[in-house]
Amino acid sequence: MMKTKNLMNKAVFLFLFFGCFFAYGCASTIPISDGILQEIGGIDNANQFQYYVSKTITLTLVDTQSSVNVEDGQLRRTSSSARESVIIQANLPGLVRGQGTNTNSTLNPTLLVAFEEFEGIFPTLSFGKYRVGSEEKYYLLYRDPDNKIVQYGNTLYKVSFGNTEEGQPYLLIRSSQSENNTSKSRVASGLRL
Repeated sequence: MMKTKNLMNKAVFLFLFFGCFFAYGCASTIPISDGILQEIGGIDNANQFQYYVSKTITLTLVDTQSSVNVEDGQLRRTSSSARESVIIQANLPGLVRGQGTNTNSTLNPTLLVAFEEFEGIFPTLSFGKYRVGSEEKYYLLYRDPDNKIVQYGNTLYKVSFGNTEEGQPYLLIRSSQSENNTSKSRVASGLRL
């Protein structure tokens, strides 16, 4: 009985293992590049992919307003600030919503990727290349690189992301590879007179 139970447990484990393996194949995430886009017919077909970011991106809006006026014979200074953060988690799925122009480089076009619908619109981040080459990654592009400012929807946000030594965030896609090999063999029967 114990031997049968162990065999059954092994069979269930192997079934689950291979079932998961075949269900997902050899899927992994890889950076999107012009080389990959060329394989599918060019950047105009970029919307066929599901996109992900390589690391968590935090967008922070700090809106400070101040005013000065005279009230009841006194100088009155008022200020208020509002803080809003948008967090785009690593590996959060996103979709290409269009193409843009990289104002900080001659390497165009850029991919405008949305990771949410917010108040009826799909705010996008711009991703593009910094160098020429078919294997160059599509990195998050700044509107103001010196201050790390991006446009998200119609609003400007300051960007931060984890470990800056690893570089800035870039776009990923899922990729899987399958092989279908067939082979036939036969034994010749020979010929006789």
